[in-house]
Amino acid sequence: MDADFFWDEGAFSIISGIERSLKRLDLDCQAQFISVTNALEVQFESGDPQPIVVRLLSDALLTVAEARGVDLKKTQLAKKLDRLNDRIKQR
Repeated sequence: MDADFFWDEGAFSIISGIERSLKRLDLDCQAQFISVTNALEVQFESGDPQPIVVRLLSDALLTVAEARGVDLKKTQLAKKLDRLNDRIKQR
């Protein structure tokens, strides 16, 4: 395996949790959220996730959530995304 390859089950768990919490909201704009979480997954599936890309995608997800009136405290979305970004910094 390539020494630079990075696989993080914890990151996938965080992303899955984010998806589940957003799906429970049953919003009409669900596809917008899923497209961003899919992009986050692709970053980690690549084995070489780029911290700046993960941060920008996290910011995009928060922006979409705010624009669609999602209660950020209820979903704890910012906290979950911070945990995701912290994981990539620790590698």
